Amino acid sequence: MKYRLRHTTSYSYSWAVDISHHLLHLSLPELPRQRVKSCIVTTNPNAGRIAAQIDHFGNRVANLTIDAPHTRFDVELRAEVEVDPWQPPDAKATPAWEDIREALCGDGFPEPVRESEFVHDPYNEAYFEHIYLARELGATLVEGADLTMRDGRIFIKTLAGLEPVDVILRRLDGEWCDPLELRLARTDRAHHGIV
Repeated sequence: MKYRLRHTTSYSYSWAVDISHHLLHLSLPELPRQRVKSCIVTTNPNAGRIAAQIDHFGNRVANLTIDAPHTRFDVELRAEVEVDPWQPPDAKATPAWEDIREALCGDGFPEPVRESEFVHDPYNEAYFEHIYLARELGATLVEGADLTMRDGRIFIKTLAGLEPVDVILRRLDGEWCDPLELRLARTDRAHHGIV
C-alpha cells in the first residue's frame, strides 16, 4: 500500500519574534515493512541553520533556527511511504494463553498472575462475548470504574478490599485493531499501531 502524507504545523505570534529555535521530530523511519520513498520538510520563513542528529532513542531529529523577525512560522512535511501488508502468524505457531499465563507465574511474579478482562460498559453490544472470554480465560470481568492505581500498580476494587492486577486483557473486533494497517474507512474510535 502506498501512502502520500502531508502534515502542517503553524505558529502565530502576537508580535514579531527576532530569533526562534525549533526541534523537529518529522523524519520517517525505515521499518521492516515500511519504505520511505520521499520525505521533504519545508519551513516558512526558511530556516537559517539546520542540524540533523540522532537522539538518545535512535530517532532522527532536526534542530533549526529562524534568525529573521517573523510573526508566523509554518512547518510542512510531504512524504511518500510504501507499507507492506501485515501477515498474521500461523495460529498453531503461537503459544496458547494458558501457556503464557503459566510462563509468567515463575519469572518475577511471586504469586500466580491475576488477569482481568476489560469491558467499556455492560451496554456494549459485545458484552456477552466479554463474559464468555473472561470465564474461559479465568479472568475477572471489570469496567473502568472497578480499577484504581496506587503506587504505580493497578488494583481491582472488591468487597474484600483492593486486589492487585498483573495483566489487563481487552477484546477488540478485528476492524478496530489498526484501521491504517487494515485499510478501514473509520478511524475515529480505532487504535492505530497495534498491528
